[in-house]
Amino acid sequence: VEPPHDCPCPYGTAVTVEFNEANGVTRQHGDYVTQLGYDITVATSGGGYTDEGPRIYDTSGAFPGNDEDLAANVGKVLIVQETKGDLPDDNAGGGSIEFSFPIPVFMRSMLVLDTEKSATVVANRGGPRGVQLARIRGPAVADKETATISVNTGNIDFLGVTFPEAGAVVELAICIPVCVNDSEIVDSGC
Repeated sequence: VEPPHDCPCPYGTAVTVEFNEANGVTRQHGDYVTQLGYDITVATSGGGYTDEGPRIYDTSGAFPGNDEDLAANVGKVLIVQETKGDLPDDNAGGGSIEFSFPIPVFMRSMLVLDTEKSATVVANRGGPRGVQLARIRGPAVADKETATISVNTGNIDFLGVTFPEAGAVVELAICIPVCVNDSEIVDSGC
């Protein structure tokens, strides 16, 4: 894995978690996701249709009739689905996307899309009800626009982002304290 940025010690391997594919499987527009690469699990809560986890939205604009405000051509993103239905549609009433890491990581940043009202990112140690290590309010951005929310916090195993209205997660930039092998975390102590 080519590090996209430097990692502070003892976090030695930098990775960017995107949602185009995981473990060699290409994600499709409309897929529901509960497992990401690097053994990261993901869920949704707090609004919209959350039973099956976040939904993949392809921002290429090749899917007429969907949310045109997400047609930013930044790859596939994660959304909180508005209702149980055929077309991916980010929930106008917001909601949360929650990431759980199998081992503590250093969270560099999160890239978000179309957060017309500021999204809030929470980084915890000990899961969703664990010790809160960081709480960051991101900027509000217009339709088809992205923003980076810098977290720069280590020793986290849970990351949640809450959108008060519609929004999407484009990618996570994390550092892990172990080697990476085929998109999975391998506890080799390197």
